[in-house]
Amino acid sequence: MNLYNPVEEYILENALPSTNILESHFVNFDEEDFNNHKLIFNRQYQKRITYNNYDTYGNPIFITKDSLENIVYLWGYKGQYPIAEIKNASYSDVTGKIPVATLDAITAKNEPSSSDWTTINNLRTNLISAMVTTYTYKPLVGMTSKTDPRGFTIYYDYDAFGRLKGSYFYENSVKKVLETYDYHYKDQ
Repeated sequence: MNLYNPVEEYILENALPSTNILESHFVNFDEEDFNNHKLIFNRQYQKRITYNNYDTYGNPIFITKDSLENIVYLWGYKGQYPIAEIKNASYSDVTGKIPVATLDAITAKNEPSSSDWTTINNLRTNLISAMVTTYTYKPLVGMTSKTDPRGFTIYYDYDAFGRLKGSYFYENSVKKVLETYDYHYKDQ
């Protein structure tokens, strides 16, 4: 039993405002045996997310949304940041292509190596029906790039204060600016 991380997440589906208290309660609750209980929900609550697996850092690595969509998350930078989101694949699909020990080693590193990125990016072709999005970061600052399932990459720049300066992509080796940000102090 995982006492610190959620196992399921529910949402209240209610078209009209309710004046009734919507109760949920435990049955057969035993404080000594956490496995010997069941939570009964009001029927207006709908299960949205099931957290199937966590890594050693407490990060979710395999979730199911609305009982339909499987999503695997790979983590890096010592478990601080998600480095890949893999939709339409199960954790066993991913670990069939990259061993758990390799994933754990990538998670534990300060920063994924170029070899690690090659291994992760190979999932785009090795998991045919999966949609793989990858992310790179400058730790304690922010995301430095996002590559979508088509392989299109958006880059992010930050100033010396760690503020987002802008985003851009490359087209035919030419830098194309998407957004820029200027920061001004009051009365400046």
